[in-house]
Amino acid sequence: MKRKLLTKSLPALALALSAIAAHAAKPQIFSIEPDDGFGAVPAEIEVLLSHVRAADDHCHLIGKPVQLAPGGKVPGLLVKTADGGGWGSAMGPVWLVRTGNKPQLVLDQGGTSLQLGPAVRHGLYEVILEEGNAGSSITNYWSYNGRKYAMRKRVVHW
Repeated sequence: MKRKLLTKSLPALALALSAIAAHAAKPQIFSIEPDDGFGAVPAEIEVLLSHVRAADDHCHLIGKPVQLAPGGKVPGLLVKTADGGGWGSAMGPVWLVRTGNKPQLVLDQGGTSLQLGPAVRHGLYEVILEEGNAGSSITNYWSYNGRKYAMRKRVVHW
């Protein structure tokens, strides 16, 4: 009886421990300013993003490698515009690209800061995007749905 109960409990315990470990990870936090640590964007990602950027947007893109999942299992690239190109008073454009054999755009948004993790959904970190100016700020919570990030919650701060 004890052996049977223990055998059934182990998978649940392993799942609980992995969830705790995922939530214990430190989040990765990035600001759209300054450009420190950002570098050239690979040509294939420039081409990928050319399909979602405005036709008249000639701002120079820069990127920074990020981890989209715990344990470095899913590499990605955080892309933004250099030197404030295309920024408004409340935010600048931000893209997350899942890199690898075939780069995939998973987030096309804007903000003043971006946080990856610590929560995980469908294998990738959740994203928190902040935007705002002197009048108000907005916190947007994004979760990966297996294909791309979708907004889960939006909180306006006055």
